[in-house]
Amino acid sequence: GLQFNMNYTWQKALDGQSSLAEVKVQDPFNRHLDYSRSSWDTRQVFNFAYVYELPFGRGRQFGGDIGAAADAILGGWSLEGITRLETGPPVNVRLSRDVANTGRSRQRPNLVGNPNAGPKTPDAWFSDSAFEIPQQYTFGSAGAYITDSDGIVSFDIAIQKEFQVSERHAIEFRAEFFNLPNTVNFARPEERLQRGNTNTIVQQSVAPRQIQLGLRWRF
Repeated sequence: GLQFNMNYTWQKALDGQSSLAEVKVQDPFNRHLDYSRSSWDTRQVFNFAYVYELPFGRGRQFGGDIGAAADAILGGWSLEGITRLETGPPVNVRLSRDVANTGRSRQRPNLVGNPNAGPKTPDAWFSDSAFEIPQQYTFGSAGAYITDSDGIVSFDIAIQKEFQVSERHAIEFRAEFFNLPNTVNFARPEERLQRGNTNTIVQQSVAPRQIQLGLRWRF
């Protein structure tokens, strides 16, 4: 009555260009500065999915000889769930204006400290003091995607019961709880410096707790 699937990934992805939809390059004559973590580099991922038929009711370990009325209440229940734990993807902190005068504003600041030693709050996620604006007509020394964003902790759980109406007909009841503990998982902070909302987070990467009920008739 128990099935589960568990997997864990520990990895590191590096590249000079993660996709065509984004641009790492700030100085085309110094491309080694663009070799860094990939934009989708999630270092650790743990997934655990399971289905457990609860051992209560007719034909189960406990209450195998109970009456039909009691079995209709206690029997036929199952517990299902998906647990998801992830570290956060990196953030590419960059300038909001064209300091190097190249015609593009995809330039990075100078790195003078540890950007991941920040307060880790929605109002200030990374350490602002770790970055400085470069001198005019110069490129910054910071690499791409060196700042970590928030990870994901999510527990989705469902309970299900089957009511056997006849040999060919059954009704299934499901109660599903998404993000059951209502854990707050922050989205990426605003990564462009010298903006009014720099280093702030205004969204969540996982929705708050959601509960839904459902009935299904099988025939």
